[in-house]
Amino acid sequence: MVTSKSKTKLNSYRAIFLYSLIFILIRLFTSRYGMTFDEAEQFLDAKNYVLGYSDQPPLYSWILKTVSYVFGLNITMMILVYHSIVIGFLIYLYKITNLVFESEKKALYCFLSYALFFIYSYDFYRYTIHTALMMLFCVLSLYVYLKIYYQKDSWLNYFLLGSCFALGLLSKYNFIFFIATLVLGSLFTQKSRAILLNPKTIFAIIVCLLIFSPHFQWMLDNDFAPIHYALKRGEAGIIKQEFSLIAVLLNTYWNYLIYIGVIIVLFFQDISRKISEDKKLFLGLLALAVLIPLILIMSLKAGNFTQRWLAPLNIFLPLAIFSFIEIDTKRWQHKLFKIGIIILIIVFYSMRISSCYLRNDTKPSVFCRPYQAIYLSLKNDLYSSGIDWRDEDFQIYSFKEMNIMAAIKSLHKDVEVKVIYPKKQDLEFSDDLIIFSKDNKKAFEKFIKENNLQYRMLFSKSAPYLHSSGKLHYKMNFALVGEKLR
Repeated sequence: MVTSKSKTKLNSYRAIFLYSLIFILIRLFTSRYGMTFDEAEQFLDAKNYVLGYSDQPPLYSWILKTVSYVFGLNITMMILVYHSIVIGFLIYLYKITNLVFESEKKALYCFLSYALFFIYSYDFYRYTIHTALMMLFCVLSLYVYLKIYYQKDSWLNYFLLGSCFALGLLSKYNFIFFIATLVLGSLFTQKSRAILLNPKTIFAIIVCLLIFSPHFQWMLDNDFAPIHYALKRGEAGIIKQEFSLIAVLLNTYWNYLIYIGVIIVLFFQDISRKISEDKKLFLGLLALAVLIPLILIMSLKAGNFTQRWLAPLNIFLPLAIFSFIEIDTKRWQHKLFKIGIIILIIVFYSMRISSCYLRNDTKPSVFCRPYQAIYLSLKNDLYSSGIDWRDEDFQIYSFKEMNIMAAIKSLHKDVEVKVIYPKKQDLEFSDDLIIFSKDNKKAFEKFIKENNLQYRMLFSKSAPYLHSSGKLHYKMNFALVGEKLR
């Protein structure tokens, strides 16, 4: 016999799949125009198993490489893998709310409220990759932790917790914020402290270290310091004036303020002041989720703290707030909340579709149909120079160098691609093919002169942006450089 509660859960899972399916169809439809910047980066990285890639941990590339043995390394496979990760995140986020709250209605409202976080409801479907994988392991880690907290203190759960911690770190380095919050938050209640003091926790730590240690060794061997990289990205030492600090804090916490404001307005009558031990735990986690970024910003004088870095901490705010909400009766505010979430979802669908056709000089996720002409011209010119194309369906669409690199990497297994950046001082290139654009022409000429190389211009092309006829055209130049031309 199907109970009312199980029927509600089944309908919720169906809604999650339908919600995700529409985003998948949108992305599959636009995939014929090419890859996003992050997808092109993964196309390059996933060709081989290595212990580390540039500035991101390797797990996402390992997943793509493994799946490519069955389905091949192509844009369709990459899209389906990514959206499978996001679906997994949504499912376990919903399972967490059901585990925490006895009321099915409260669990559902709490889950729906996560749509108020821009990083989850829109950015996940635009250009995040490593962040989405990290968030999957955030919810998996929290789900296992809460299973230990509420239900079963087993060796298996501690093994899973240690594994999720390690895989989260192998997904994105700022997963360390989530670990720090969960560990320190466990000090707030007697029940959660028992988890920290349990000998099985040492077992979980050992599991985590064993899984993460090969990549850690790679970081040591390659002198890669993620903390130094994060400090640079966070513009440490930039804050000098009080208004700058306020701007950084608003940029960091604006989504928190919006979330709290919306929930208080719509659920004010349902707020309960009773404080239980479980509520103390979630309040403690929320306090740390706010304080950890604040301490980092203040101590490092960071000029930037992006929403992506805050993503693993956002998960605690709804759980803490809805712990104090008792939904006993139906109110018009509750119906308004659900209608508002539906409208928000429709808006995000529309934004996702429109982002495929609007020019954007700062973000690398734009789809530009005229770049197919550039792709065909480059293909013909390189073919006449004796270079074969292996992937007939590959397209260049973006002015971003990474996309061009991904396209050229599909030409020939012996062709290596490097891009000259205008501000890069330590240029080291010894490959046969170099691509340059209008913005790095001076660096290209300097490189040619210093290395006494010859080159031959293939062609120079301009491409208008779709639906942007009034904008300036973007010009890309292509040249061959190497031994054959000396």
